[in-house]
Amino acid sequence: MRRAFSPVIILVLSCVPAASAQAAPFGVRLTHYGDPATTVAVSWNSDVATDNQVAWGTAPDVLTTTFVVPASFTDAMPAPLGTSFSARLAGLQPSTTYYYRVGAPGAYYPSPPAAPLTFTTLSDDRCDPLRFVVIGDNRADTNTGSPGGSDLYAGIIDESLASAPLLFVNTGDMVKNGDVADEWDAMIRASEATWSTIPSITTQGNHDTGDPDGDGALYNRLYELPQNSTTDTEDYYSIDVGPVHFVSLNTQHLDASELPEMAAWLDADLAATTQPWRVAFFHKAVYSRGNHFTGEEEDAAGNLGVINRVLTP
Repeated sequence: MRRAFSPVIILVLSCVPAASAQAAPFGVRLTHYGDPATTVAVSWNSDVATDNQVAWGTAPDVLTTTFVVPASFTDAMPAPLGTSFSARLAGLQPSTTYYYRVGAPGAYYPSPPAAPLTFTTLSDDRCDPLRFVVIGDNRADTNTGSPGGSDLYAGIIDESLASAPLLFVNTGDMVKNGDVADEWDAMIRASEATWSTIPSITTQGNHDTGDPDGDGALYNRLYELPQNSTTDTEDYYSIDVGPVHFVSLNTQHLDASELPEMAAWLDADLAATTQPWRVAFFHKAVYSRGNHFTGEEEDAAGNLGVINRVLTP
């Protein structure tokens, strides 16, 4: 939405190797869909529709556990995104480092002798500290080529990694045009070095949307995230990560029923949580936000300021 980066916020709250000449998986990314101490979602894309497996283990040279992505989590996407796969790994041990490769037996990525990718599950003690980075508007501000992320994006991510975050929280506008597959392709490739090691949770910005919205949008087809109980989509959701109850809201839901429906879900969701910290994140702010004036969003009747009226109370 903005033409410049939102500030990067690093918070502590308490109680890749190059591809070969042959086709290979790309854009490997980790997201949370369940308990971060025992689960993680591994997603990737490939030009090869059979690159649908994850091999993992607790030692870099012993990746003996495999997971084959079922058809329901396999999605043929517009070029150049090929086929998208999402593996929901479960039954993991808390506070444990896992090593993994994706693709197919005999053709896993990263291919040996390159080291496998890694991730570390969170502690199951919700009073342990959680260090996370909040970042948004990392899109390029251009309509030409395949812009994906801003030229500043890689440097900002590298600097934030020095704080050893356990989670990235993205507040949206990851690309300029959410219905352009080339931009998402550039974005997931540029993010792999970080996203393949540190899980993310995300929300949808106005630039990330496309036609159609909901589960048919490229955004929803690329990221494996929790679903809400009202629409059964990832458009908005909540998840507990360490001591924090995170709520991702969608400020694109502005018609006569969508926003009040989401707000009612939010009331019930926040009333049910017992987490010591509660963090709601969304793209369009309820107060001042740079070159976008406060309250510009319209409801179905054309009245301005609908996000403020519904969410601020």
